[in-house]
Formats: sequence, C-alpha cells, structure tokens
Amino acid sequence: MAGPQIQDSALESRARVASPFRGVDLDGDKLDNLDEWYADTISGKGGPPTGFMKDLFLRSFFGKYRQSGWFKMSRKYTGHNRQPCENDYQAAYELFKSSIKNNKHFYGQDDGKGWFWLVAGQNPGGLYLYVTKAPPYGERPLALIKESNPEEFFEKVNWHMCFVRLHKWNLWGGKATEFPYPMMWRLRNQ
Repeated sequence: MAGPQIQDSALESRARVASPFRGVDLDGDKLDNLDEWYADTISGKGGPPTGFMKDLFLRSFFGKYRQSGWFKMSRKYTGHNRQPCENDYQAAYELFKSSIKNNKHFYGQDDGKGWFWLVAGQNPGGLYLYVTKAPPYGERPLALIKESNPEEFFEKVNWHMCFVRLHKWNLWGGKATEFPYPMMWRLRNQ
C-alpha cells in the first residue's frame, strides 16, 4: 500500500517541476497583491521588448498622438520595401516610454492609486496594447508601472512574464454601479 502512495507523490513532484512558472494571479475583487504582481513584472533584465511583445508594441505605439489626445497609428515603416525595421520598433517603444514618463496619453480616468497598467485588448483587428491608470476590468493586464518611479520598470521589466500574462484570463471583479451595457429603452428615456 505504501508503494502507490510514494509513486503518486513522485509523479506530483515531477509535474510541479515540469510545469512552467505562470506568475502571480490577480483577484479582481480584492486587488490585494499588486506589489507581489509588480515584483513579477520587474524580475527581468529590462530594455525594449522582444519577440511577439515587440510586434505588439509596433502595432500599438507606432504613430503619433493628435492634439486631441487620440492616437493615430501609422504603417509608414522605414525598412526595406516599407517593412518594419529596428528603428520603427525602437520608435514605438520610445513613444510608449515618453507617454509613461510624461504621464500622458492613457485611457480612462486616473483612480489615484499611483499605477499605470499596460493592458492587452482585442478587437476585430487583433490584439493591441494600451495604458490606463485604473484596473482594466474585462481586459488582460500585462504589467504595472509605478507612477512615482517608471524608470524601475524600464530597467527591470520581464517581457517574458508579460507574454505569459497574455495567455491568462481577463481581469474580472470590482463593483458594478449599473449593468455594463445600457438597454436601449433606458437610453431613449434619458
């Protein structure tokens, strides 16, 4: 009888070792582990993103902000045959960095908690990234950036952890003040 128990615990041990590290999960109702989640975010070597995250930054931050504050994407790449080159990727990353450092161009209202959220959204055109200063309920948070010290993020960001978070659940929770999608009869009566 002791044999199968030992074998089962050995299998469990191997399964734990073989499974990849998925990081800390957020509970949208409490958001009580943001410091721990942030520590996962800054557990890397910093610098510009690589791989798929690099492509997401290009599609999300290559362009310019209009005076109205809205972002105008550009596909005027400067590489051979108008394909993206390293300068284009760098320009997108620098626009993202300057927006964070200057505390500009974020979506939604500032909740006053001192965090920027890097968020992955999805629309019919595919995945895109944006920055907000309130918890992104219904979307996929990738990283937290301290408003008081954004340089720490840029020097220590773990882009692989952000990529892992692309594959996690959306953030749900928080207090709803009204049904998220107002019904037409209610809109007409206002």
